[in-house]
Amino acid sequence: MSYHQGAEGGAIPKERQKDGSSNKDLDETMDPDMKSVHPEIAESVSSGYLSMKIGTSLVHSLHVKEGASSQRKGPGEVHCDICSEVKAVKFCLTCTQSYCETHVRKHYTVPKLQRHTLVEVTGDLQERLCQEHHRALEVFCRTDQMLICLECSVTKHK
Repeated sequence: MSYHQGAEGGAIPKERQKDGSSNKDLDETMDPDMKSVHPEIAESVSSGYLSMKIGTSLVHSLHVKEGASSQRKGPGEVHCDICSEVKAVKFCLTCTQSYCETHVRKHYTVPKLQRHTLVEVTGDLQERLCQEHHRALEVFCRTDQMLICLECSVTKHK
């Protein structure tokens, strides 16, 4: 079995990346700090729900309307993936999760989470997504000298 280096240094089996089917592999490769910091995410990984939630977060993040000052989520705004009723203020490209002001704080205080890439929840996420697969650009291809998504790393950039 061949592996890719994940954003946090964990080995991710290529076979899981190609078909997205092995929840057991996903659970085993998940950063242990993420399991302890966000047990909701760890639980959703085990149930196979995370991959659906990731896609939803990325798609919703592309259609955010700026300018709402309320913390409560309004129409067209991205919600926090943890508490779901509060407006998200940051999106983590590493976790591929949206966070409200309360839940993003752990990314500032937990040492391993401090290395994650946080971006504002705005329409500029389109620039940080693979145009073909609509996934986060999180792997650097040394041959082509460009950021690519994990799907591209398996299919096009070997």
